[in-house]
Amino acid sequence: MYAKKKVAAPKKKVVAAPKKKVAAPKKKASNPAKSAAPAKAGTAPPIFEGVPDEPLAGGGSWPKGWIKRVFERKGGATNGRADRYWYTPIQAYKLRSMVEVKRFLDALAAANGDEPKAKQTMKNY
Repeated sequence: MYAKKKVAAPKKKVVAAPKKKVAAPKKKASNPAKSAAPAKAGTAPPIFEGVPDEPLAGGGSWPKGWIKRVFERKGGATNGRADRYWYTPIQAYKLRSMVEVKRFLDALAAANGDEPKAKQTMKNY
């Protein structure tokens, strides 16, 4: 007679366990009393660190407390080139060019020496 068809058992759905949320690491509060920002972990130490040696526009001297750091690039097409950064004395803001340094010094003079206000003024331009 007729052969009975075998019916396959319904497949069970596999449900993945919900992923656990991982909290982001907490940022440490910045200390405005530091004279310059420390180098990031995992980066090469600077090849130069000290008082800036570039002349300022207008022939003036650098204000007290400014720091210049020079880092050598360790990889990529520009391996071996140097990156220069200037750090402000109180808040340790990192400035990447002499044009930016001049703009910051002008904003600092307009803000009567208030670095956070000078930095905010620079952002508005």
